[in-house]
Amino acid sequence: MLLDRLDAHLDAVLPKATHDRDKAIFWLHFRQGYTSIEIAKIASFDLTAKGVESLLHRMIRDLREKFGGASATAGGN
Repeated sequence: MLLDRLDAHLDAVLPKATHDRDKAIFWLHFRQGYTSIEIAKIASFDLTAKGVESLLHRMIRDLREKFGGASATAGGN
């Protein structure tokens, strides 16, 4: 249930221009366990490892503000 809420919130707040990329990165990290370095190696994302880390940090901060605490990471990180 929480994962559905997180997913819906991401749909509502992610920028339209990068929505699909950002959401894919989020779930690759938290559901599949990919590191920022592994994600950065996916050429279609066109981000460095630092860029992936920054993106994840912003999304996590937003989710914590919305849902509170460590539960915002849905069992990851």
